Amino acid sequence: MKIAILGATSAIAKDLILSFSDEHKLELYSRRISDVTTWMVENNLRNFTSQSYTEFKHARDIDAIINFVGAGSPEKVIKLGQQIFEITESFDQMALDYIGKYRDCKYIFISSGAVFGDNFSTPADIDKVSAFPLNDLQPKHYYGYAKAMAEVRHRITDRNIFDLRVFNYFSPMVNINYRYMITDMIRSIKDKTMYKVDRTPIVRDYVGPLDFYQMINVLLKHDKMNTAVDMYSRQPISKDSLLTAMAQRYKLEYETTGIPVGLPATGVKEKYYSVNTAAYALGYRPTLSSVENIFLAVDKILK
Repeated sequence: MKIAILGATSAIAKDLILSFSDEHKLELYSRRISDVTTWMVENNLRNFTSQSYTEFKHARDIDAIINFVGAGSPEKVIKLGQQIFEITESFDQMALDYIGKYRDCKYIFISSGAVFGDNFSTPADIDKVSAFPLNDLQPKHYYGYAKAMAEVRHRITDRNIFDLRVFNYFSPMVNINYRYMITDMIRSIKDKTMYKVDRTPIVRDYVGPLDFYQMINVLLKHDKMNTAVDMYSRQPISKDSLLTAMAQRYKLEYETTGIPVGLPATGVKEKYYSVNTAAYALGYRPTLSSVENIFLAVDKILK
């Protein structure tokens, strides 16, 4: 299968590329061609090509497009601001134009749980409604709203499109300097400093490269579908349980404070995960729980 990867510099894209190995012929598109080329050489990847986005208009015989283009970190979400609308739409339209000409081509758009807004007092399910305060739209809503607008564009076509909503993804490829809860913990472990965390009770669901690769393969095998699918692990984890696990396994020292910490670029979400298991009917079977995914990644990072 010949697959075009848009946004090949992202950590999640690199994990998938490595998982594919020589299984498919990949065309990798990015702004930083030399960075991707160097990374390919370092990882002995020979069956792939590194190209600029401008070259995509010349692409032919593509069986599937996977679009990873996005912000990638809380810091970048904040920095981009309203530019995220233009970036999301322009690269999405690039893929839509291609599958408009070549109708047998599949399109997998990497979306986000943020499409539902920031109301996560309960997890996402099959009936969850997307809600944004249009009379008071704030920067924290931009990322999710841009993804939601893309999903709407996809639903009103008859093309073969999957919107894959990723809630939380973690792997050794992630930059530990980013301001996620889990990366803040890792830096405290490495630096042997006290991790200060607020008392807000939250639940997260972390998927990793193994189950993400499985999900992508499941979607690639299905033709003539136009739908959204939620990504999920075998079991989510609460912040308190994660803190306990990290303290036991990695000697994380932490203290709770009443002051919010971290960088919630898309708003504070109490139960940011999905119980919509529609992907099960397609053949997806998550193999790892959130804590297992985290342990696999952190073990490698600390080594």
